[in-house]
Amino acid sequence: MRWHTYIWPELEYVDGIDTPENREKALRDPRNPYAQCVWKIADYDQADQQAVTVRFADGAIATHAMVTNTPRALRKVHIIGTEGEIMGCFEDSAFSLYHRDLRPDCEFTVERIDTGNQGDTAGVFGGHGGGDLRLMEDFIDLLDGRPTSISRTILSDSINGHKLVFLADEAMQSNRVIPFSPR
Repeated sequence: MRWHTYIWPELEYVDGIDTPENREKALRDPRNPYAQCVWKIADYDQADQQAVTVRFADGAIATHAMVTNTPRALRKVHIIGTEGEIMGCFEDSAFSLYHRDLRPDCEFTVERIDTGNQGDTAGVFGGHGGGDLRLMEDFIDLLDGRPTSISRTILSDSINGHKLVFLADEAMQSNRVIPFSPR
C-alpha cells in the first residue's frame, strides 16, 4: 500500500488524468515540491506535528492536533459536552454518541451512528472529505438563489477561522501564546 494523500494535487478534480504515468511524470518534475525528500529541503519550514488549543469567550476549549507522515490520512473527532461526548473517525463514516445515564448501575448509553457512504471523500473528488466540491455547490446555490446547506458559514466566521489558523502558525514559530479577539 502506498501513501497517496496530497502528493498529486495537480491531478485532483480532473477526471481521467490521475494515471500511474502522470503520477510518475509529476514526481520527476523538479518544480514539484514532492519530487524531493522532505527532510532534505533546505528552506522547509512546514510543521510535521502541531497542537493548537483555543479557549473561547464562553470558556469552552477546543484542541486541534495535526500529525503528518502517517500511512492513513484521517480526521478523528472527540467532543466532550455537559451531557456526554461524541467520538468518531470521519474516514470510517462512524461515530459514537455517549450520553450520561444517571440510572442506578448505568453510567452512560452509547448510540453508534453510521453516516453511510457520503460519496468520494478521499479520491479524486474527495478534497477535504468532499468538502471542497460541496463548498462550491453551496456557493453556486447561493448565487442562484437556492437554499444552501446547514454547513454554510457567514463570511466573518470564515475570516476569523482563517485568522486563527495564521495565528496558530505564528504562535508555533515564535513559541508563544497569541491572544485573538474576533471582530
